[in-house]
Order: sequence, then structure tokens, then C-alpha cells
Amino acid sequence: DMGILLTFMFVWNMVGALLVLPALARFLVKPEVRPAENLEAVKTQCTPIAVR
Repeated sequence: DMGILLTFMFVWNMVGALLVLPALARFLVKPEVRPAENLEAVKTQCTPIAVR
């Protein structure tokens, strides 16, 4: 029956959209690189306690 086939294809398409699209986006979309806004504060937080 075509109704059962159509329902199966619709459900399979929804499962594929929920599982495959995030996986593809993880590998294909590159995050934007932003420069550090307050580099001195980052350096202060990252220094070891013995150096302070």
C-alpha cells in the first residue's frame, strides 16, 4: 500500500534529519575564531600560584 510506504519514508526522513544533520554540521561547520578581548586578564588567571 502506498500509504504505508509514504509513512515509512516520512518517519525515516525525520529520523535521518534528527541524527544525520547534527553529525554533518559537527564536521562541516567551522566555528568562528575570535581574538581575545582581554588578554591580560587571561594571562593573570592562567599563571601558577607559585609565580604570583
